[in-house]
Amino acid sequence: MKLKIFVRAIETLLGMKDHGDEPRADMYLPDFLMIFGVVLLAVGIGLFVVGIILFNLWLIAAAVAVAVLGAAAVMCWKNQTVHMISDEKFEYTTFLGNTYTYYFSDIEGIRKNSDSLTLFVGGKKVHIESMAVMSSRLSDAIESALDKSRYCSVNSLHHFEFHDALLELYGYDGNRLKLFAEHLNIHKTAPNNEFDTDMEISLAKISLYGFWVSSFTPVGEPRTDEKGNQSFEPSSTPLTGEQAETAFLNEFANGVTVYSFSQNEDGSYCLEGSGSSDWFSVDFSCASAKVEWNDYTGKAWYEDQNGQA
Repeated sequence: MKLKIFVRAIETLLGMKDHGDEPRADMYLPDFLMIFGVVLLAVGIGLFVVGIILFNLWLIAAAVAVAVLGAAAVMCWKNQTVHMISDEKFEYTTFLGNTYTYYFSDIEGIRKNSDSLTLFVGGKKVHIESMAVMSSRLSDAIESALDKSRYCSVNSLHHFEFHDALLELYGYDGNRLKLFAEHLNIHKTAPNNEFDTDMEISLAKISLYGFWVSSFTPVGEPRTDEKGNQSFEPSSTPLTGEQAETAFLNEFANGVTVYSFSQNEDGSYCLEGSGSSDWFSVDFSCASAKVEWNDYTGKAWYEDQNGQA
């Protein structure tokens, strides 16, 4: 009981939120680390006072070192946490107090170290100390995320053939664009393709992080040639900024069929296709991209019987 009162007093002193009798996070470091840190701080202060009285520089230096270790222990205990925001995402705070939000679906793998676990999430790392206390729902969410996708490709959109793929929008939060892709093909040279031919993926989940639309070119006026065939010309006035982003997202009302997909010289991407309109072109950038899938349906549609494109 006295220990609990002491812990609550330290939490109040450090300005931490009152969590009542509930765990203060879905992952947190145990209270004995904080107690250890407070003891080191007390010892450091005591040594410092004695060092000043005795005019002993070595003792003063040792006192500072001990106090710094104590402060670091308390800081780790206070800050290093994981909070589940929902079943889809969680918030990770480092020992320095920097907070990042991740999606469970972005978990690419896990590595067990001698003193910790490392989660690889969206190209970044989340460290969980072996002494940490973890809730069962967080543990279950991590295990579920690791089991969801059999294959994963990161920052390798050039490994895929998007022509005739059907894209469906299933989420966008202003930073991360989430798409489902049908009829997406992967090249035989891609590391995740164990076959000797380009293969069609059954259903892919595409996540584009740091998504930003630089320009959107809508369809222009239709033209009819001498034989009566109708075609569409690009508009002479491309959209930019928020207008471009809104116009692109509106194309997904009934899905988008991709006509061509390529990378520009500056590293951005260009997609041409049809959605709500008969034709459009969009240039966009992203900080990173991830494609996940579980199975293949067979050879890519453009492969012949000998597996040659």
